[in-house]
Amino acid sequence: MKSPWIQVFYDKKENKNYFYNVNEKKIVEGKYSAQNTIVTLLSGTVGVVLYALLGSFVIKMPTNYLTGFSILLGIIISVLLIIVIDHSSKKSVFGTPISIEKVSFCFQEGEKQLKKNLRIGYWTLYWL
Repeated sequence: MKSPWIQVFYDKKENKNYFYNVNEKKIVEGKYSAQNTIVTLLSGTVGVVLYALLGSFVIKMPTNYLTGFSILLGIIISVLLIIVIDHSSKKSVFGTPISIEKVSFCFQEGEKQLKKNLRIGYWTLYWL
């Protein structure tokens, strides 16, 4: 389950992501669609259907079993989503290739963003 796409840089001004394809050794500009809305509607629908099906079963369940059940269900759903997303990302053709001049800029800015995110992560873990 290894995706060939690695995010290099997110340009906040243009609201675009730039990705590196490990297999094809090229950097492309990511394209997006209305997929986020579909995922939100689908997850809400699945939640309502699961509650309707398991509502009476879950309400009568003791707390320790309910915790284990929710953790197990969360892991199963997460693994299924990872498999589906990985399968679809391997088949998709991502965006348009970018120029050589823009590549160095993307890597420089991507490195800055990575360092900033790592500092925030270390700082957060330090204070936990």
